[in-house]
Amino acid sequence: STSPEQALFSQALQRDHELNQNRATRLLYASKGLPPILWFVLGVLAVMIILFSYFVGMGSALLHVFAVGALTACLAFTLFTTVTLDQPFGGDLRVTPDAFEMVLSEIEGDSSPPEA
Repeated sequence: STSPEQALFSQALQRDHELNQNRATRLLYASKGLPPILWFVLGVLAVMIILFSYFVGMGSALLHVFAVGALTACLAFTLFTTVTLDQPFGGDLRVTPDAFEMVLSEIEGDSSPPEA
């Protein structure tokens, strides 16, 4: 009812509103991924790069097979990384709440790890 209490309450409401907006943004990022057209372009480019690598002439057939295999492996790892980073809050390789709880406990000055 006093002026300082009203200011404090107003500030608390503003911070709560910011918290809700940040939560909504995180939920949006968790549910949205890369657009399908980007996945299509990445797939087509990967196939084209592998196919065109067959036209590069090398003296040794074994060396050519190794080069194409290495290029294919690099593209596969790149696509795997893209898939993994596309959904950071979902899937097997996700950011768990434990990381956020650990940071929160460090910010608050608590030295004990969060309970599982």
